[in-house]
Amino acid sequence: MSTTKVKFSSAFWTANVAEMLERTAYYAIFVAITLYLSNILGFNDIEASLISGGFSALMYLLPIFSGAYADKIGYRKSMILAFTLMPIGYLFLGLLPYLFEGLGLVKYADAPEGAAALVANLVTETQYYGLRESNLRWLIIPVLLILIVGGSFIRSIIRASVARETTTENRARGYSLFYMLVNIGAFSGKSIIDPLRGWIGERAYIYVNFISVILCLLALIMVILMYRSVNTAGEGKSIKEVWYGLYKGLTNKRLLCLIFIATGFWMCQQQLYASMPKYVIRMAGESAKPGWIANVNPFVVVLFVNLVTKWMSKYSALTSMVVGMILVPVAALVMSTGNLLGNDPILGMHPITLMLVLGIMLQG
Repeated sequence: MSTTKVKFSSAFWTANVAEMLERTAYYAIFVAITLYLSNILGFNDIEASLISGGFSALMYLLPIFSGAYADKIGYRKSMILAFTLMPIGYLFLGLLPYLFEGLGLVKYADAPEGAAALVANLVTETQYYGLRESNLRWLIIPVLLILIVGGSFIRSIIRASVARETTTENRARGYSLFYMLVNIGAFSGKSIIDPLRGWIGERAYIYVNFISVILCLLALIMVILMYRSVNTAGEGKSIKEVWYGLYKGLTNKRLLCLIFIATGFWMCQQQLYASMPKYVIRMAGESAKPGWIANVNPFVVVLFVNLVTKWMSKYSALTSMVVGMILVPVAALVMSTGNLLGNDPILGMHPITLMLVLGIMLQG
């Protein structure tokens, strides 16, 4: 009996490592996107939530159309296009605050709170001189649109590339590697902001964009030099066919029901980025670490996904869905109780942080 060692093409590894770099870049900024919008650009909580929510929604909607176009022009060209647009978007995210500071609309904090006691003349709190009232801050919208277009290509291409670069014998393992690298990227990205914020204060929300620029440029160089595949050509759907498929899907009542259920879950899940960072910093103090708290989710998923999958394989998909639907509101309830437990540390953590961690573990 002979065994054949399963190998993957260089195109498979290039696409997946590039995806890991992109996920690191994306989550490095997305975990603090509402803090950037409010603390750096001066948007209020409602405006910041609407902008970040629209950014996330379009990022996941546009691949329906960009995927069809990517299929026509080829995956390599699509990746090069995506990894050209994304560093441009991140670069402008980092440069916009300096434009506003140069115009005298704002003066950003130079260091974390408390640093003034060590070094004289440091500004430890951002001071606004008209930015909150200026329409110039809405320049963030075209900048985010650049990221949305670039990111939509990545979301449609990489999964399809995994499918094309694997066979029936190694496809399951290929997707396992893909999701492992995605989670490594997400975990790494969310690990950047907290130590950076502790070092340089609120300017971390600006500087983290330059880290994302470097990561995306590395991915671009990798794709240009190393991505070669004979499987990139394909008959993509026309935009008319995409719209027709979307219409057929939205008129399917069972599919619509599933979409609404999934939407409810993702509304809760996205609070890790929409409201949790502000909540934990305001309630638990500036020393709170929202990036590490958000990392509980991918950590729990990686740790328990195989165990839970094996356990729930005994039950129907409907049963699994019902269990998930029960756990999500229970998790939200657990997370909401932190402010009822006072301010004394529990197990070395602020009660707000502890209950968030426990709730996110249940949610994961």
